[in-house]
Amino acid sequence: MGIQTAVSIDRINVGEELPKYQAWITQILRRHGCPDPENAAGDVVCVVWTLVTEKGETLRDPAAYIAKVCFNCAREHRRKRANLEQQMPATLQPMSTTPNYDLMLDIEAAMRRLKLGERDRQLLDEGETPREELAERFGTTVGAVTTRLKRLRKKLADAVAQSEERHAGRYK
Repeated sequence: MGIQTAVSIDRINVGEELPKYQAWITQILRRHGCPDPENAAGDVVCVVWTLVTEKGETLRDPAAYIAKVCFNCAREHRRKRANLEQQMPATLQPMSTTPNYDLMLDIEAAMRRLKLGERDRQLLDEGETPREELAERFGTTVGAVTTRLKRLRKKLADAVAQSEERHAGRYK
């Protein structure tokens, strides 16, 4: 796709000019190995929009600036993916071996939506540890740990199922 670089982007024409770059942005993100170029394209557009509308900058050569932002966004998304795979709770490790990045993002988003406390996150992370050891560590009974883990896993599974329903057909 050829991009016309003679037109600068400023506060007046940003709404008109920026959408013209959308397909090109996605293409560049793919070229830079971004695991989720469609979502990253939204990040790129937000960065450019913020620079132009809130900071009042004028992009004289928007293609060059947008290409650099794409490079940085692709790198950041690759980094996030690697971190997500490393920080996946032990109870979900078998899922992390699948190459389905969207599903991992859904799990991460579900955990954020659930607004789990630090103690609940630790319980999920250490779910394979013997219940007696967890009960001792958290100063509670084995039954309380078992019940809490069961409820947390159910909540997380329901939240991920809702995400999958919203993105029906994406995981085939």
